[in-house]
Amino acid sequence: LGALRDRLLHDLQHVAFLVTACLFWRVVLDPLGRLRLSPALGVVYLFTTTLHASALGVLMAFAPAVWYPDYERTTPAWRLDPLEDQQLAGYFMWMTGCVVYALVAAVTFGLWLRDEPKLAVATSPTRGDATT
Repeated sequence: LGALRDRLLHDLQHVAFLVTACLFWRVVLDPLGRLRLSPALGVVYLFTTTLHASALGVLMAFAPAVWYPDYERTTPAWRLDPLEDQQLAGYFMWMTGCVVYALVAAVTFGLWLRDEPKLAVATSPTRGDATT
């Protein structure tokens, strides 16, 4: 709650969220491949993130009371009561966030399946190397 009342602390909190989000996605989408997770680990990484993001979104969406009373003064501008605002945030986190994770995981999995035969051929012994 301290971050809600101190503007500098609140801004620093959001900068920290942005930096950690960039670090999170860097290991999944690294264009150079130096820091990128293997496809299998990337799918697991995204799946586990989906689980905790979904859990938090569900808890927010179905909470019987407002978690952050400090936001009660800002919700009338959106014509929402504070609990509706929180529920909307929970649904947004739960649904849209998890769709993004699921789509990236599906693409990662598809690329892994596409590249798997190439890896198998590249690592299999040639006819001349096989011993009988």
